[in-house]
This record gives sequence, C-alpha cells and structure tokens, in this order.
Amino acid sequence: MRIGCLTSPGPIRSVLTGCGYFAASALAVALTRFGGGAAFIWVANAVLLASLGTCRPAQWPGLILLCWSAGVVAAGMWGLGWTASPFIAAANVLEPVIAAGLIGRWRIHRTGLDSPRNLSGFLLAAGLIAPSTTGVLGAVIIDQTSGTGVGTNYFHWLVGHALGAVTFTPIFEQIASGEVQRWWGKTQWRNLVEAILLLIFVAITAISVFAQTSLPLLFLPALPLMLITFRVGKIGASMAIVVMTAIGVILTLHGVGPVNMIHSGLGERLQFLQLYLAVTVLTVLPVAADLTRRKKLFDQLRDSEARFRLITENSTDIVLSLDVDGVIRYASPSIRLLVGHDPDKLIGKQSSALVCEPDRDEVRAVHIKALRSPDQTFTVEFRGVVPGGDVRWFETHTRAVTDERGAVQGAVSAVRETSRRRQHEAELTEAALTDPLTGVCNRRAFDRALSELSVSPESESTGCIAIFDLDHFKRVNDMFGHAIGDEVLRAFARTARLQIRDGDLLARIGGEEFGIVFRQVPPDRVYLVCERIRQAVAADVVRAGDWPVHVTVSIGIATLDVGDDPLDVLKRADRALYKSKEEGRNRSSLAG
Repeated sequence: MRIGCLTSPGPIRSVLTGCGYFAASALAVALTRFGGGAAFIWVANAVLLASLGTCRPAQWPGLILLCWSAGVVAAGMWGLGWTASPFIAAANVLEPVIAAGLIGRWRIHRTGLDSPRNLSGFLLAAGLIAPSTTGVLGAVIIDQTSGTGVGTNYFHWLVGHALGAVTFTPIFEQIASGEVQRWWGKTQWRNLVEAILLLIFVAITAISVFAQTSLPLLFLPALPLMLITFRVGKIGASMAIVVMTAIGVILTLHGVGPVNMIHSGLGERLQFLQLYLAVTVLTVLPVAADLTRRKKLFDQLRDSEARFRLITENSTDIVLSLDVDGVIRYASPSIRLLVGHDPDKLIGKQSSALVCEPDRDEVRAVHIKALRSPDQTFTVEFRGVVPGGDVRWFETHTRAVTDERGAVQGAVSAVRETSRRRQHEAELTEAALTDPLTGVCNRRAFDRALSELSVSPESESTGCIAIFDLDHFKRVNDMFGHAIGDEVLRAFARTARLQIRDGDLLARIGGEEFGIVFRQVPPDRVYLVCERIRQAVAADVVRAGDWPVHVTVSIGIATLDVGDDPLDVLKRADRALYKSKEEGRNRSSLAG
C-alpha cells in the first residue's frame, strides 16, 4: 500500500496542477535563465511531485502528460525554442516521476518531514537522486541548444531543481491533499483571526529584513515563524513560508535585502535565497509535523485516560498503577469501597505494605516476572490486611507497562477479593469429605488421612487405625425401619466423637462401618479408647417409639508405621475385626 495515495485527481484538480506547472515553468525560464542556460530556480517540479504524491499511480500518466504539455509551451515561448522544448520538458517531468517512484517504493510519508527516516528518504529521493539523474539529460539538451556548457548547466540544474523540490513540495502537498481546505473548514474564527495576525507579523518581519541591505538579518524571521508554527501548526508554518518567500524573492530581484550583500551574480544570489528558504522549511515544517504528532498523542492519551478513569471508578476490581520498585502511583477509588483504604493516602507507599508478611515474597516475585516479561500477565493469590486488622484473600493480575520504545515503566495490577470464593471452595471441599448422614468424615477423607499418616516423618511409630462395625445392624433396619437405623448411626458418631481427641479423625467408611485414625497414639492406649467407645455404645439407648433399641459394636485395631502400605494396614484391621466377631462380637481385638 502506498502511503502517499490519498485522493483521486478530478478534472479541476488536474487543470489546476497543469496551470500551476505552466506558471512556475514560465516564470522560471523567463526570469531566472541568467546567461541563457539552465534556470537558476525551478519550482515547477515541486507542483507535479506534490500532485503525484497524493494520487494513485494509475492516474499518473494523465498528470504527467498534462504537465509535459505545459512545459513544452513554456519552454517553447520563453526558453530554448520549439525544437528543443519537447525534450527539455520530458527531462523536467521525468524528475518528479523518479522522485515519486522512490518515495512510494521506500514507503515514505507524503510530507517526508514527520520522522528522521522519512526526512532523509525524501531528501535523498527528491533532493539528490532525481535531479542528479535528469540533470545529465537536461544539461546536454541545454548545451546543444545554447552552447553554455554541460558542466555549468548541470550544476545550476542540480542546485535549482533540488532546492525547489525540497523547499516547496511539502507546501504544495498540503494544498494538493486538501489539508489546507480541511483546516480552513474546521478552524474556529478566533483561531483564523489569530493565524491572520501572525501572518501579518511574519510579513512585517520579512519586509523589515529584506527591505534593507545594510544588516544580515536573515535570522530574524525565525521568531515569528516558530511562533506561528506552535500556535497554528503545519498550515500556519507553510503559509508563513509562502509569504516570506514572495517578499524575499520580490525584494531580492529589486536589488535590496541581505542576500544582495553577497558579491556574485543575481542567479547565485537567488540560489542562495532558495537555499535559505530550504533550510527554513527543513527547520520549521519538521517541528510542525512533530507538534501535530504530539497533539494526536496527547488527544489519544486524554481519551485513553478518560476511558481508564471511567472503567476504574466504576469497576468492582481494584486497579493499582505501580512503578518498577512497586511503589503505588495510582489507586482506583474502588479500593475505598471494597477494602476501606483511602486511595489518595496510598500514593507513594510500597504496595507490599498491603500484603501479609508471609505472602510478600511471592507477590514481589510475580511483580518482577511481569517486569521481565512485559507481554505476559501474571497472577498470584495472597492475604491482605485491611483497615481494622482483618485479613482477607485477594487475587491480582499484573502486567508491565512500557513506553513507545518498549522500555518498562512500571506495572498495572487488577486486584479482586477472593475471600468468599475461597470460603465457598472450602465449604465444597468439606462437603466432599463429609458424610451427610452423620456429619463425620467420609471414606475419601479417611483414605487421605491414612495415606498422609503413612508417609509422616514425625516418628517411627506413626499411630493406629480402628475399624468399628455395628453388630446385627441389618436386624435393626428390618425390625424398626431405616429411620431408626439412621438414628443409630448418628448416635454412634456422637458417642465416638466424645471419646477421641481433636487431632484424631472419625469417618464413616461403609454402611454401618466406621474408622478412626489415631495420630501418635500407642496401641495400648488406642485399645483403651476403643473399649470406652464400645462400652458407651452398649450403654446407649435409641428410642423407637416406646421400644428401646440397644446395639453393640465389634472393633479391629492395627498399628500404622512409617512406610506401611495403607491397604495392608486396613487388611490387618479387618482381620482383627473379624476376630472380634468370631469371638462373639461386642469386643475389641488388636492385630498381631
């Protein structure tokens, strides 16, 4: 895609381009061919280059043919005569074609002044390669017609064409692209009045400089030029250069102005003036282009900040902006509502102060990872201290912030409280490990505790397990119904809970089977605890209406040492349980 192809040349614009090319060519060959050779000033090619730079390549042939025809007429009437005019006109129009082709191939922005790369490419294409290439052909044609020398004509061609293209192409492109028209249409009248007053200031300064020949005051127009550039922008800078060019050229041709202090011919003095104007253009217009770019960036930043504040001030998350050291630069107002911190008082404080001490290293590590990998988002969950001393759980998503060069400037963290989620997860976990009928642990929790105990490094003898089976429980269900059977199971769970420590685990592991994991308790003491449970169960009574229901329990006990296979331990406890049943039930047996 060619960046410079912005508009399509309509008939009116094509005619204007041809007329502008003809006028510029006619004035140059009629007024600046000092000595009968090449023109010392050549602005016409800037007209064609500006038009080529703002249209599609498919529409170039019509513009080229139109400008070539205008060049033939101008050269035929005031230049080398009708015989040589077709050839010299062809050399002239070839120059902007070469420059436009190179600018499009190198993907240079149409103004060529908005960045060092574009500026250098524009100068190389329009100010060096194109005029130096066509200058050979032009110098030969002019020498064959006028006999004024190839070398002299080549030098004047190169200097005049290069300075003309560099000086006036950016200005003409603003006109050809419709930029001036758009600026005029959208600018308020107060700004228009300001622009006109500044142009008058430029004109007065230019007249003061070029209307006298006693002092070299060419530096003086820099002040009004910079002023109008900063206040009005590219369009103002271009209009000021046009005004200064017209005043400078007219007064210099009348023999006054600082340029006439140079002891040389009028042609050389005009080329020096054109060099001065070119330097002015290359000084002022890049500044104007940069100001325009900065204004766009500022507008984008302002819009982005407005969107950011709208989101953060109405978000249920907390947004923190941190520097590379973790110091808070911004805290969203939501932190006051959700947590209770004053966002203004947090500015300048370390973000780690909001994190509980045990979790600070992990949070710092995630911050460092985000800074080292700016294209990734990192998440960490931590405990935070809120006003009043409460501790809550939070989750933060952190991503680095970079500037336009990719350098890391800090990080942004989106923080969300997760206390309710963690509580819900804990409740779900507890529900998944709890028997819904009795309220004690289920088989999954029992197996997990058994596995953890078997690998515990605390001691060589880790503890014991006991398996409880309610004797003749099927008979209870058959005689009194399942509701009474359920109550018997709940009664056993209540009784067993009262006899064990908080660190021991009671679980229902089957229909009428229960298990207890005893941590760090020797077998003889476990046997005594199981006996107390057995005796309490035997003494307990569950009422089925007017009927008392009595149950007993058989128990099998096995020791659990470090490294034991939990399945083998369960098998030994089951064998001890079967022994209790075989010996008459309602008793405890210790596996050998």
